[in-house]
Amino acid sequence: MVKYNIETKIEAIRLYKSGIGSTTIARKLRISEESTVLNGVRLWEKHGLSGIVRSKTLPSYFSSFKMKVITWLVKHRTSYSETAAHFDAHKRNYDSQYDSDLSIIKDIKSIRDEDS
Repeated sequence: MVKYNIETKIEAIRLYKSGIGSTTIARKLRISEESTVLNGVRLWEKHGLSGIVRSKTLPSYFSSFKMKVITWLVKHRTSYSETAAHFDAHKRNYDSQYDSDLSIIKDIKSIRDEDS
């Protein structure tokens, strides 16, 4: 939920906790995808407010940590957001500065999928 303001994020979480479905919430709050709502709820449940507040700076990671994350993602066959949540890397912006890292992960996933 990076591109949404904090009020929208909190309202989405509040509505979800009250029993309204993620598709309905996404439509009502004009959130592009229902998975964005679910991801926001998951971050809230794991990290509280800090999970949904956008950080002003991006963290940097050592290569050994990146390999640990990629290995875990491949072994457990999880999504990028689930993997980021598992490693508390939820504030990382995969859409800009780290495109090369994401492409490596995608390459590994495509190889893994070909083997299945």
